[in-house]
Amino acid sequence: MIGTGMPFPISPQRLLLWLAVAARLVLAPAAAADELPLGDPLDERQLGDTAVNRDNMQDVVKTETPRIESGALSTDDLRAALTRRCAAYSLLRQLDRASADCDRAVQIAPGDGRALALRSHIALQRAAFAPALADLDEAIGSGLPADDLGYAYLLRAIAHQALGDEAPAIADLRQAMTIEPTLQKLYQDIGRELLHGRPSDALDEALAADPVTAYGYLDRGTRRLGRGQFDLAIADFDAAVAREPRLAEALAGRGEARYYKGDNDGALVDLQQALDINPKLSSAAVARAYAQYTAGDYAAAGAGFAQQAKAFLSDSYAPLWADLASRRASAGIAAKVNLAHEIDRRLARHDGNAWPRPLLQFFAGKIGSTAVVKAAKSGDPARQTRQQCEADFFLGTRALIDRNMDTARRLLQEAADSCPPTTRERITAQTDLARLAR
Repeated sequence: MIGTGMPFPISPQRLLLWLAVAARLVLAPAAAADELPLGDPLDERQLGDTAVNRDNMQDVVKTETPRIESGALSTDDLRAALTRRCAAYSLLRQLDRASADCDRAVQIAPGDGRALALRSHIALQRAAFAPALADLDEAIGSGLPADDLGYAYLLRAIAHQALGDEAPAIADLRQAMTIEPTLQKLYQDIGRELLHGRPSDALDEALAADPVTAYGYLDRGTRRLGRGQFDLAIADFDAAVAREPRLAEALAGRGEARYYKGDNDGALVDLQQALDINPKLSSAAVARAYAQYTAGDYAAAGAGFAQQAKAFLSDSYAPLWADLASRRASAGIAAKVNLAHEIDRRLARHDGNAWPRPLLQFFAGKIGSTAVVKAAKSGDPARQTRQQCEADFFLGTRALIDRNMDTARRLLQEAADSCPPTTRERITAQTDLARLAR
């Protein structure tokens, strides 16, 4: 849960999209004769060109400042001018000035829904979610024009979501899109930040009752994948892709689910499509390497594991898989990374005999298989099953590579029997045993 005072996780490249909400609130047609004709802030020009947006907001400040300071405006005109300048300062990220203007506008007219909504927008940028929610409750209850009401519901959904109130967040998002259909695109663009990666399972029930967005299905599918509910995960990823055909994460998730179900060909198709859309999606790249290894394309798998080993020091197993793949690849094809160096880097991170240090030492040629087996049977009892699974698999595969077939069959069979169902070691051991049986 994101708490009050903590940064709200909206990525910088998405920020302009949801800041456009403030522009919509201030630039919507109003009764004031001096309203600036700056156009619809949700058109491509406003959303796609920061410079144009900034220039327009600076024009608002330049126009409204002398009017505000003149002392000649009526109370209502002063309120309107302060509200417009508040929004402009907000878009320019001059939040102190924006807040001061909106505070003055609300003091003049405490029930001014537009000023309250804008002030809440500023509070959201400061991660002050509870004050933002209070302003939005009042703004929505103030009788905002329909054109503004949808945007207020969208902002309140953000506030609810940030405070962990999932059901009202989803309800407000639906209400926003019902009132203002053009918000569908804006919502889809920021939906990942709103819905993805939440720690609670409450979204399961909410989506089952009333699905909202591709990103909601992505989030639930990812959790189901982690639980080993592969058919349910695939159904959710299918629904996400149906709504957002280029949602690379959903394609990658479906590929992983298919891999674990034994549909390796389908997994490779999905994972490749995900990487065609987003070549930098590292989770899809390493998942593809595992699927390539299962398919027997050891050269491609080795390259993928080598890249993973070089890029992610926290992955202690990538150099081990890269080593296996490079040893099984066609003669003359070497790993595209210094595997000895990558193993040494990881050995430096593991103290004593902490697992998987013994495996790394074995692959580095520093200990023998007997020491690995002994280490796997020691330490935390809760982890021993997993450690023995990995020891059986890696030692069995090395025996297979070295043509020690009796040892290979015995260890790989132990891995296939004892490794948890949702482990790559079990899947790969079963694949190699099937090949040996031919």
